[in-house]
Amino acid sequence: MKSLTEHIQCFMGYARSVQVYTVGNTAPLALKRAHTFAVLRRARRIAAAAGFSPALQRAAWLAALYHDIARFEQYARWHTFKDSLSVNHGLYGALLLPILGFLREEDEATQALVVQAVRLHNVHTLPHDLSDELRLLVCCTRDADKLDIMRVMDAHFSRPSLDPTVVLAVADEPEKYSPAIAELALQGSFPDYKDLHFVNDFKLLLGTWLYDMSFPSSLIMLAEEGHFERILASLPCDALVQQARHSLLAALASKVAQARQVL
Repeated sequence: MKSLTEHIQCFMGYARSVQVYTVGNTAPLALKRAHTFAVLRRARRIAAAAGFSPALQRAAWLAALYHDIARFEQYARWHTFKDSLSVNHGLYGALLLPILGFLREEDEATQALVVQAVRLHNVHTLPHDLSDELRLLVCCTRDADKLDIMRVMDAHFSRPSLDPTVVLAVADEPEKYSPAIAELALQGSFPDYKDLHFVNDFKLLLGTWLYDMSFPSSLIMLAEEGHFERILASLPCDALVQQARHSLLAALASKVAQARQVL
């Protein structure tokens, strides 16, 4: 069975091999490598706080390490991270992992769990028929992924110009947003990526992720890291969007208070 260090070497070797034949700007690939290791750190913290068994903790860090394995070829081939314009990176990652053979030395149960976690980490809504073990693993991966995307986007939104690849090619028009997205945020629902038209829609989508966090430790990290609040603070001063902002901030405060009582 490989050590975590050996798995990291496998991941890095593959990422570098894809970068070699990528034409043009390769900065988004470096962003994805950094994102992967940040997700890994968060997933290990979530799994430990939730009391995962040693076997499930191992599966959690493998799922985190490989959750975006398909992003590298996706960008190399299509120069986008937008699944609707290229390939579903969760599904493609689940197909790619067995071909790469990185999990070959893991037991069959771990291999199956990790592949399914990679497949499901980016779905809009999880299926209802998952086993308890797989649901825990997928939710850990999704929470860790969302937490670090918050960090990435907080940093990116502060830049003078936005990279279309990072913001999924939505329009960078500071005062515009889609009222339907703001309404979903007010209702405690979260929109789909395909419905985003403006950068402010993306910011509201990120805000709604608080409703999709599965672990108390995830909610506490979301509040403590400050990215959530800074992203929402940059929304325009329109009445509807500000109403959505205040609703999201109040919901997070309430959920964090509950989470602290549990931990």
